[in-house]
Amino acid sequence: MKLTQILPLLIVSCVSAGLFSVNRFANGATADVNDILKSAQNGDPNAQVYLGLMYGTGDGVTQDYKESLKWLTKAAEQGIAAAQFNVGLIYTSGYGVPQDYREAIKWFRKAAEQGYAEAQNNIGVFYYKGLGVDQDYKQAVYWTRKAAEQGSAMAQNNLGARYYHGQGIEQDYKQAIYWFRKSAEQGFAEAQHYLGLCFEKGRGIEQDLAQAVYWYRKAAEQGYANAQTSIGACYFDGKGVEKDYKKAMYWFRKADEQNDAESQFNIGLCYYNGQGVEKNYEQAVYWFSKAAERGNADAQCNLGTCYASGQGVAKDYKKAVYWCRKAAEQGITTAQYNLSCAYYYGQGVTADYLEAYKWLMLAEKNGKDVSKLKILLQDKLSSDEIKESQKRTREFKLNNGSYLENLAEGRENSTKDFSSLKSWIIGLVAFLGGILATFLIIIVVKKSSGKSNNFPEALQPDVQPKAVSSSSQMGTMRNQHIAQHSFFSFKGRLNRAKYFWTILVIGIVGISVITIWPSAGTATSAFVAIAVAEPVVKRLHDINKPGAYYWLTYIPIVNLIIGIMLLFKKGTVGTNQYGGDPLSKNNEK
Repeated sequence: MKLTQILPLLIVSCVSAGLFSVNRFANGATADVNDILKSAQNGDPNAQVYLGLMYGTGDGVTQDYKESLKWLTKAAEQGIAAAQFNVGLIYTSGYGVPQDYREAIKWFRKAAEQGYAEAQNNIGVFYYKGLGVDQDYKQAVYWTRKAAEQGSAMAQNNLGARYYHGQGIEQDYKQAIYWFRKSAEQGFAEAQHYLGLCFEKGRGIEQDLAQAVYWYRKAAEQGYANAQTSIGACYFDGKGVEKDYKKAMYWFRKADEQNDAESQFNIGLCYYNGQGVEKNYEQAVYWFSKAAERGNADAQCNLGTCYASGQGVAKDYKKAVYWCRKAAEQGITTAQYNLSCAYYYGQGVTADYLEAYKWLMLAEKNGKDVSKLKILLQDKLSSDEIKESQKRTREFKLNNGSYLENLAEGRENSTKDFSSLKSWIIGLVAFLGGILATFLIIIVVKKSSGKSNNFPEALQPDVQPKAVSSSSQMGTMRNQHIAQHSFFSFKGRLNRAKYFWTILVIGIVGISVITIWPSAGTATSAFVAIAVAEPVVKRLHDINKPGAYYWLTYIPIVNLIIGIMLLFKKGTVGTNQYGGDPLSKNNEK
């Protein structure tokens, strides 16, 4: 229950507690106001409290929060605990004044120190939520216990909740039940719901679904939305009652009247599955949307799925990704996996294998079987990219601000820069080593090959593959062609077909090595850079371009243009300055 919702309740409790006499002002409504006003002006603190409450509720006078605060403050300054408490409430709610939690807790503390139970409870709430003070669960428990021991139903419920969740005190379901029962027996709806939850889950007490329904019903009949959703779920699943989808829908709709997101999600499920109502995907999307807008993660996940599949709404991958991301950021495993698929296939978002791998690892951590997609992604990523994606996974924060358990806060920032620098240096050394090795090979080839621009006749490749009917035969034939190449000789020319298959095999070898031995990513990259130099230079020769153009392939965008040109541009017909035509009959013997 929000603090602003308890103002009328607490005002009534102040009057009924006999903090001041009402009978002394029992000469008619007009006389009452006049007498109370005179007494208040004469400094009577009880009259000041009563007048402040009248202005706060509009009882017998025009409602005026500023006047209410004025008279309550006068009484509070005279040490009246009820007035101090109500001044705190006004600053909490911001009625007639700017909301000020620090000022509110100041007045609550004054009342609490006089033993005022409601003020003690509210201080506990402030410490629990970090309102006007640093969040401190232990202090929350301290003040809540003080109020609970005085019999405050609200405080008893709150103390039970601290035991139930283990906040500021060791988790203890039996103690939680002890305090929930005390509060529930006073009719406090939230405690009744908690008690039903304990019976349903068997926490601190033997599981008893009938008792769970009993307590849910008590709270639901008081209009407590969470309990209405819970008893609806019992009817939906047949827990403690006979399964009845229509009664489930009845209670879900009761909770929806209070705009309860969980019930809205459940109504959406009923329409989606046709349970208790006729199946209707459009209605399912409508209810999922209502719940999703209010932050319900399950609804966000299902809404994303509907947009992806086009069920009940026009297919829209961008909206599917939008809602899946919101659910994934709240830790929904299915949404994390779906988001990974979106990044992998580039549906609704630009394809990004690093992001795909990050979300996949988060889903795997939550128990999802991701083995198939994981293999596909590992084939797409280098070992360094996988490490970067794993780093993103460790740094991921749920939208409630909590880190994943495996993130070592305080150490991540101190090591990540060094690791990146180390990888960069290793890559640079490998790149420079590859360039040096290429130059050495060129020098050796020049010294050994003389001035001839032609291959020795015995090493001339057969560039026309034979017609075969089997794909396996085709693979064997192509490997044979490539095996006949004179590698690491930069003299002569290479036609398009042989260039394509050479580059393809080098790529396959590189990917295979990285897959089997991920830590060899840098060394493999250097090998590929060296290995492709020879076919690239020869293919450049075939289109009558100097081999020095090879170095342009290290320039972004330019390398793409050159790559397309090498694949598709027809070679020079006949002999050019770099050698004979590889397609001529004389060169095919």
